[in-house]
Order: sequence, then C-alpha cells, then structure tokens
Amino acid sequence: MTTGSVLKFENVDLIRDQTSILKNINFETKFNQHLVILGPNGAGKTSLIEIAAGFQFPSGGNVEILGKVMGKTDLNQLKLSIGYAGSRLNLIMDPNEKVFDAVISAAYGIVGRWREVYSSFDIARAAQVLDLMGMSGYRDRQYGNLSAGERKKVDIARALMNDPELLILDEPAASLDLPSREDLLHQLAKLTEFWL
Repeated sequence: MTTGSVLKFENVDLIRDQTSILKNINFETKFNQHLVILGPNGAGKTSLIEIAAGFQFPSGGNVEILGKVMGKTDLNQLKLSIGYAGSRLNLIMDPNEKVFDAVISAAYGIVGRWREVYSSFDIARAAQVLDLMGMSGYRDRQYGNLSAGERKKVDIARALMNDPELLILDEPAASLDLPSREDLLHQLAKLTEFWL
C-alpha cells in the first residue's frame, strides 16, 4: 500500500483512571509524510503513539492504521507492518538477548528468540538493518550491555526488520548525550534518504 492514510484519528479520546489523557484528537497522515509530535511532559504524546502502534485502544473515537479500522482488524497481523522503537520495548526486552536475536525476532513480531526458524532472507535482512544503523559489529553483544545510544540504534534496526509501512519512533533521542544524539540524528537522516 502506498496511497491513502497511514494514520487517521477521528475524535479520539483516551481516559485512564478517570483522567482524560487525550481529548478529541483529529489528524490524518498520508504515505511519504513525516509527523513529529511535540509537547510538554504529561501531554499524552506516548499515549497517542501507543494507540498509533496498536498497543492500546482509545476510549472513544475512530482510529485507522494503514487503512485498517482499529477494533475491526487483527492487530497482531497489522503490527507486522508497523515498525516501533520506544520505551515499551526496553521494558520487555531480555537484557541477555543478543543484539542480532533482538533484531531478527521482529520478523515474527515477537520479542526474544526461542525456537523460531528464520529464512536466509530474514538473516540477511537483520544483518542489513544492523549495518544501516552502524551496529553490525555489535551483533553478538548482549542488549543489556549496550549504552543508551546503542540500544536506540538496535531498537530502530529492529523496527526496520519487516520493511514497515509505518515507522514509529517514541522519543528516539531521549536520555542521549549530545554526541550520541547527533550520531543518531545522522543515522535517521540516512534512513530518510534510503527509504524515499
């Protein structure tokens, strides 16, 4: 799919513990567009992103992701077309997971390698996205032993594993020092050139 909406929010609300997190959110993003969400802490940015990534449902309104209506489609299947890198991943990733395994397991839409069988295409793709992010020399290192900047690059490589139609990066430069932030922004600029 290369035409139509990537994301469409219509009158979206999110209420948690009787607190309004999002209220009446409306926007539409088309293919080959970039969207940046800015706002202060507590404004609901991550909540909005988690709805867009299919991790949580809104309390009200309608959400379309890649032309599929949330609540009327198999989210597990849809998530294979969404690349996500953000704090949620760091909470569930086993720190002992090898970098290569952290990336390749995205081919099945899972976190953590177990008994899956990967094709030669999957193996080559994992190597390609690690190289694209400048992390090919880290493939046998443990995820938990990486610096914050290195983890962010591995997370983005993982997000790219399935050649997603929608790429979501939640605070990709948060907690990075200035040189690491500049390096990450350079890598993201290369990605934009590579995919356009």
